[in-house]
Parts: sequence; structure tokens; C-alpha cells
Amino acid sequence: MGNDFVPSTASDGLTFPRTNDDSSKLSVGSLGKYPGGLFGGSKVEGLPFFSTSIAEFVESNATDLDSDMIETNGTIPTPYSDLFGNWRTLQKVPTGWFFDHDGNPANDSILLAWNDGTASAPDWKTYEKVFNSGVTFDLDNDPSTPETPATAWDPNNGDFDPTVAGDVMPLVETLDEGDPEGAVTDAISLSGTAASTLYNGNFKVLIEGQAVTIDSFADWANTPLTVVDSSNGNALYATWYPDEGEDGMYQLASDSSWVSLSDMNAEISSSGGTLVRKAGYVQGPVEDLANVNINTTVSVANTSAWPTCTSDGTATHCTFTLRVTGLNDSVAQPTIPATPVAAAAPSEGRGTTFGCTAGKPGAPFDPVLPGMALMAMAGLWARKRFAKA
Repeated sequence: MGNDFVPSTASDGLTFPRTNDDSSKLSVGSLGKYPGGLFGGSKVEGLPFFSTSIAEFVESNATDLDSDMIETNGTIPTPYSDLFGNWRTLQKVPTGWFFDHDGNPANDSILLAWNDGTASAPDWKTYEKVFNSGVTFDLDNDPSTPETPATAWDPNNGDFDPTVAGDVMPLVETLDEGDPEGAVTDAISLSGTAASTLYNGNFKVLIEGQAVTIDSFADWANTPLTVVDSSNGNALYATWYPDEGEDGMYQLASDSSWVSLSDMNAEISSSGGTLVRKAGYVQGPVEDLANVNINTTVSVANTSAWPTCTSDGTATHCTFTLRVTGLNDSVAQPTIPATPVAAAAPSEGRGTTFGCTAGKPGAPFDPVLPGMALMAMAGLWARKRFAKA
């Protein structure tokens, strides 16, 4: 890393393209942002948990006209920083309580609450989604029929309609993700409260279009993910422990031995339906608070001058590597040499610099970006993994 990389230049065919009106670099949405499932909503992740405002990064004026470098302005988005300060590393994100509605640890669970305190003095908080009955939607494009109120998506409201609640996109389109100019009224707002107050055993959450009742907060710790044996009166077969091993393990009720997730999945698949997963609650890091979605586009044109091209006499293959680095006061800005140096083997990287390296064939082609750099194609994400990165 660092001195093994050489910046991309304006003539090498690798650039950040600009919009048609040349007002900014071309980006699919925000330059970069924290996941929409937490902030602002998302066409993929649905309604947000922490804020209806997106938490987006803004490019610095210093690199606005640079076709090979993007550097943010150094400001952590307010919706994020107001709650969590600087960009959290994976080791420092808060712990959350999650509901695993399908009982499968391999699938994403539903975030219900997060610890705003410490492990020894926890302060479990959450946000209640408040659906605005005054916001309505013409779902059938027929002005002669009544419009559907936002409360049709509210699992705790008499208006709840599971025939429409499976698609939350109409609501997302009213939030910051779909309406950045604020032209329409938000379909939901978020109200902060204590987890023990909201989750009283009667409160429901919207999961895949269904109104799902959440157990009382006090019962979560005693309701883990389990597997039961339906051929034996639904007797307990195994219990999931997320902190065992590297990725969590099941403990068998019969002899207290440990079984990996993959082995348990194999047992369930071969049981003929007798072994059944049961939903439950699990604690773990809110990992997406360490993730940033990258939306910048990269244009690749003439590669004839790339030192990373190899040929077998029939076809020529040219490569470049994208890398992101989040730098803070604890990390020195890398020095980029003016000429290529001997290429190092590709690194998994413990820093977080996005870039492309130019070296010998097979080496990546790297503009290293100082500051909290955002550089990648749409849909990629960066995770701030290490405490000093």
C-alpha cells in the first residue's frame, strides 16, 4: 500500500466522468452515504431506522475539477455525527438488539434497538415510526378511487393493509432518499424512545409486508434463535450462540456439543421437515454504522498505455484496483511516488484508501485519495474496520 501506488493521470483512460452540464462528477445518487436502511430510506433497504434524512458525504472543492481524485470535505454527515460522532470503526459501533424473524442466522435480522450506553450500564434506545395519515398515495393511478393513506403501512393502525404494505417504495419516495428537495411531505417521522417503553409485548413492526408482534423487551434475552424437533412435540433441538466460534455456533440440547451453522443447515435440509427454525432475538454490532455506500462512477477508455496489461497472444487483459481510505489524525497520509515502483502483491488492506495502482503487469492501478476518500462504482461499499484506520 502507500508507496506501492502511482496516481492515475488525465491521459491514461481512467477517470471520474462528469455530468452532461459539467456541474459535478457523475454519481448514481449521493457521492457516498451511510446505508439507507439506517438513514434516509432506500429503494433496496426500505424505511430508515435512525433518521428520515440521508447521511451523505460531500466532495471537497479541492478535488471538484480533478478527474482522478475525489476527496470529501472532511465533514461527517450530521444525521450520523449527531448520534455517533466520527465515523465508527467496526469494533466501536454500538451493540444492537435484532429480531431474526425467520430463525436463520445466515439472513439479515431486523434492528429493533441499540445501546446508547455502555456494556456495564446499557441504555437501550429505539425509534418508533409514526405514519402520517395526511399523506396519501394514488396506487392504482385512478383518480376516481380513494387514495391510500400512509397509515396503510402502519402495523399498529386499523388502516393497515397487507396487500399494499409489502412495497414501501411509495413511502421511501417521500423521504430524503426519494425527495431530496423536500417537495412533498414525509410519509413517516421517527420518534425516539426507550426500547423497554415501545416494546411492551403488544407493539408490531412491519416485516415483509406483515404486522409482526414483538415480544416484551424484558423477554428478548430469554428468547434466542432455536431449532426444534417437530417430530418430538417441538422439543428443543439446538440453540444459536452468536458469540461462539468465529461466526457463531449452535449448541445441541442433547449433549451440549457445538455445531456450525453450515452443519446445522445441512441437518435441517436432510431432516424431511422435522427440524424447524424458530424466530428469536440476538445481540450484535450494528455493523452498517461502519459501512458507507459508494455511488461514484468510473470511466474506462483507452488502456493501451496501462502497465497492468497482459496478453496471451490472443487477448489482452488490463486491470485496475479501486481502494478507499478513511484517514483521521491517527493515520498518516500516504506518500505517492511520481514514478512506478516495484509492484507489491495485491493486499486485502487494513487501511481504507480506494485507488488504482500502476505498476508491473498484474499490479493494480491506483489513485490514492487523501482524506475520507470515496471512489468506486455504484453499489460498492466501504467499511471502516480498524480502530486506527
